[in-house]
Amino acid sequence: MAHIVHIIDRLNIGGAQSLLVTLAQALRGRPHSMAVVSLHHDDTMAGAIRACGVPVTVLPGKLRDVGRIAEVCRLLQETNADLIHTHLGFAHVTGTLCGRLMGLPVVASLHSMQEHPAERFRDLVHYRLQRWVLRTLCDRIIAVGPHVAVARAGYVGRARMEVIENAVIPPPPLSAGRRAAVRHSLLGSERDDGPLFIAVGRLSAEKGFADLIDAFAIFGRSDPRAALAIVGGGELMGALRAQVAGHGLDGRVFLPGARTDVPELLAASDVFVMPSHWEGMPVAVLEAMAAGLPVVATRVGDLPNLVSDRTGLLVEPQDPAALAGALSSIAGTPDRWAPLGRAGKRLVDERYSPDVWASRLCRLYDEVLDGRWPGTGRRHWSAIRSIL
Repeated sequence: MAHIVHIIDRLNIGGAQSLLVTLAQALRGRPHSMAVVSLHHDDTMAGAIRACGVPVTVLPGKLRDVGRIAEVCRLLQETNADLIHTHLGFAHVTGTLCGRLMGLPVVASLHSMQEHPAERFRDLVHYRLQRWVLRTLCDRIIAVGPHVAVARAGYVGRARMEVIENAVIPPPPLSAGRRAAVRHSLLGSERDDGPLFIAVGRLSAEKGFADLIDAFAIFGRSDPRAALAIVGGGELMGALRAQVAGHGLDGRVFLPGARTDVPELLAASDVFVMPSHWEGMPVAVLEAMAAGLPVVATRVGDLPNLVSDRTGLLVEPQDPAALAGALSSIAGTPDRWAPLGRAGKRLVDERYSPDVWASRLCRLYDEVLDGRWPGTGRRHWSAIRSIL
């Protein structure tokens, strides 16, 4: 039995965080156990992880905080960790350094096609530090999709990388009454006479929600019954609300913020939209397909592996006019929604099930652990504790 400690930047609502919930459920009954460490005080998803019987520790601080590194090392020692699995940027650096100090193997997951642009000096320093630890100190790197692996090959250099595609837990179905109630809670009115489009994600520039609002303004002229909900929180909330008002779309485009009931919101919607400028293997799309929704998405990252003419429509990124055309096309053919949704759900059930995904992860953990030097972590920690 191996104990895996997952270290992540933060436990806000997001794809990488949802995967930890999925893994916590999928590991039940398996010989591997897990714990989670978050490096930021936002612990929105912590409750869902703890509900699966997985301990969560929140250790906020700065990247250069030596005291926090000592705290993480102490936690690894106290919990008898066998392996560290890191997710997202700061966690790659902190988790890998702690792993090397403790003599523990480290696996890192790359969840996106690229890093956020380094706009400040400290961002550039962090970018280069992260690249260095991934290239030289990680035992194994996981790309969450084949396009992610290709895109990040230069970033990780000669480090050993393999593809393990994301997974998702299918949501339970909604009764007709519950579906109507969820739509009402989301939109503030029944609006059962037109299609409800839904998008889910962090409100940041690369998610393309400004393009979606522009596209909906174009499309909405031909279908005034349609509504759009963009679910998520982030730094662009104010700007996107101003954009909605500027287009005169108040009462048709809704920005309800981050929600913890996304599976129900998906089940109560008609069409999912992902207008991203770049992506990896997006969990949000997998969740939408598992809920039986047709998908309109941009042709980026691994989305073409998920979305085809059998499951939805693809358009080029950063092209609101093309996106508006896709919205109009799918809104005008409601008889296609169910067949597209069924095909997408079948694809997710066959290729992206939690059991298959967890089995592949556990095999990788075992393979990495086979090369571990027993007792190294305890010897390293003894030396570190004497210094601290």
